[in-house]
Amino acid sequence: MDVSAAGNHDFDYGKDFLENVAQDLNYPLLCANAEVSLRKATILPTSAGDVGFIGLTSSSLLASSNYRVDRRHPLPVQAVEPNVPLIASELKRAGARVVVVLLHDGIDWGFNGDMYESRPQRLFARIQEWEKAVDLIIGGDTLGRYYGSIGRMKFVQPWPFGAEIALVDFDFSSSDVCTKVAAVAVTGSEEWDGFGAHLINEAKHDVLGTLPCSLAAYSGGKAPLAAFMAECIFATTAADLSIAYVACGQPALDGIFASLGAGSVSRLQVAQLTPWTTHEICTSEVTQAEASKLCSLTNTDRPHRSRAWAMHKARSSSDILSIATTSGAATHVITETVGRELKWKQSGETIFEGVRTVLGRADRNRILAQYRV
Repeated sequence: MDVSAAGNHDFDYGKDFLENVAQDLNYPLLCANAEVSLRKATILPTSAGDVGFIGLTSSSLLASSNYRVDRRHPLPVQAVEPNVPLIASELKRAGARVVVVLLHDGIDWGFNGDMYESRPQRLFARIQEWEKAVDLIIGGDTLGRYYGSIGRMKFVQPWPFGAEIALVDFDFSSSDVCTKVAAVAVTGSEEWDGFGAHLINEAKHDVLGTLPCSLAAYSGGKAPLAAFMAECIFATTAADLSIAYVACGQPALDGIFASLGAGSVSRLQVAQLTPWTTHEICTSEVTQAEASKLCSLTNTDRPHRSRAWAMHKARSSSDILSIATTSGAATHVITETVGRELKWKQSGETIFEGVRTVLGRADRNRILAQYRV
């Protein structure tokens, strides 16, 4: 790595934690739109000419604060959006031949029938005033894909999760810099052997059971995979109501943003589908009216591009219902949806044990049949 910009999940453990970690990095981590002791911009020298970089994290870290394990860690203040054209002009006065913005934001997208459809209008309205000062914007975060430009300013956002690389070539041979862009698909893979490799390996070889059919979650559609996870939480508790989510784990070019194939299911696969949690199952209590509010999480008429929720509910006429879910993001979102603080207790079980329980049942085929699309 030569340079990077802080993303919203870089702040999952708080402002102070990131500032301490950044001191040990051997490359600059940039952030110009939050009050944090990171550089706003930097210049990297090359044999052809100097390149300036500006780093921008999410424009609203607070809006994404539910989707982390623990919300108690303080986030940095984001008072005013920085003047990007001014910073870019300062970089060029300092010798940068071109200026690149590393932007933790990206284009919106959806599906028109079975076809992926990019929707850059919102983002381009935000960045169009940078056109005269910035040469290239590298987008991300929204998990979409787009290659385009606003006037002379190029924009690239490759498919996420390492599926594609955006290759940008600056030609400094003339006074007017020529910029060429190419999309390079990534083929093949290698096992990670760096920090934490032994933990990944252990989780990969911890088989929880065998799934008789593949399950998936669709962008703006059904999410049988999330329903299966809710079933697994329900199986470990005596709760009246269980709620689960699955998150984006693959590029959604075919409409599927998360999937679990038929065959052996490992602890690693389940962990990848449910981030922002310690995977411990927590319980609390809600009223019937509050349970009705929680149904809004599973409404496919209001789809999210990277998350799908499901609910498993037992028949109960009681005014107070017991509820179970995973720690972290799910408890944060449920509390916010209900509109009051809930007292969560750890059940002593994990989602992994729930998966093991459901896949170990003699009637698992009958149980899973209801989730097939």
